[in-house]
Amino acid sequence: MKYKFCEQLQKCMFFEAESLIHCCNCSVDEEVKYKTGYFGEKINWKDAVKEKQRLQNEAKQGKIPFSTCKNCHLFIEKEWEETDYINEIVISHWTKCYCNCYYCYTAEEKEEFNSFKEYDLKPILQDMKKDGVLKFPDGKGLVRFLGGDVSELKDFDWYINFFLEAGAKKFYIPTSGIKFLPAVEKVLKEGEAEVIISPDCATRELYKKIKRVDAFETVKNNMKKYAAAARKGKSVFASKYILLPYVNDSKKEIDKWFKLSKDLKIEYLAYDFEDKFLDNYRKNIPPHIVQLLNYIKDEGEKRGFKMLLFRYAAQLFYELEHGIANILTDENIKKEQIAYTEKLLARNS
Repeated sequence: MKYKFCEQLQKCMFFEAESLIHCCNCSVDEEVKYKTGYFGEKINWKDAVKEKQRLQNEAKQGKIPFSTCKNCHLFIEKEWEETDYINEIVISHWTKCYCNCYYCYTAEEKEEFNSFKEYDLKPILQDMKKDGVLKFPDGKGLVRFLGGDVSELKDFDWYINFFLEAGAKKFYIPTSGIKFLPAVEKVLKEGEAEVIISPDCATRELYKKIKRVDAFETVKNNMKKYAAAARKGKSVFASKYILLPYVNDSKKEIDKWFKLSKDLKIEYLAYDFEDKFLDNYRKNIPPHIVQLLNYIKDEGEKRGFKMLLFRYAAQLFYELEHGIANILTDENIKKEQIAYTEKLLARNS
């Protein structure tokens, strides 16, 4: 039967620092949370699956399960199967990271987020497997790490081995790249991993401005190692460029990134847009941002890279197409946006 629904609502569980969430794409919305105030307590996982089935039945009847689904690019119409398991796990219950990216949600209270103690997820995942809820039929499904930086996640190696033994093949692992992680190299070689490092630039000077740590050379060397470890046709290592209005938004900087990626023998490039800027200024998107996002795709393909469009850029294109977002025309708002960006760059720097 054909109807509008979402892959994440159907088969995903997102472990956040203080909640369990049905959908990673809309994690800021309270209504999408399965459990709030969650710190690792025991869960009846069969009930969790039943709740997902209830959401799917609502969608089958033409209802929108959550109001935030209405304008989401992941809520799509197609033929949906019936399922009784979870096979997409998002691990994001820790917040520590070596970087201090000016645009990150942790930047305002970096010390607090770096001292946050995550709950023990190991027995929870073991319960899911024992209850027959966690399944990866024919290797289908996905394990995603978000959180802070995986190099700061306690028991990261354990998670990788647990999911490989459970039958998972696909992993999404973003990391700062400041530490080289043998477990990441292992899954690039043995699994079907997508490993992402977001330098957002190609020079030490701009890296320090954006990330507010002096680690560009280390990251560059580790990117080269991960790119060499990626198994052709199976695993992906990508350098990611988050387009940051009034910071790295020029063809000159993008071209430097292309050159660096080619020098490091990186096959895949990812591109995205800064999410908080989209949230704050969706009615006033600078016109050059859309032009540059298209330039990254077209020029990247022209230079022989395989291009990956990421979440917030995809959402931006969706909203522009459907009249939810609009292009900036007021120069006074542009001045406001520049001041907003400069304030973010200055905090805790």
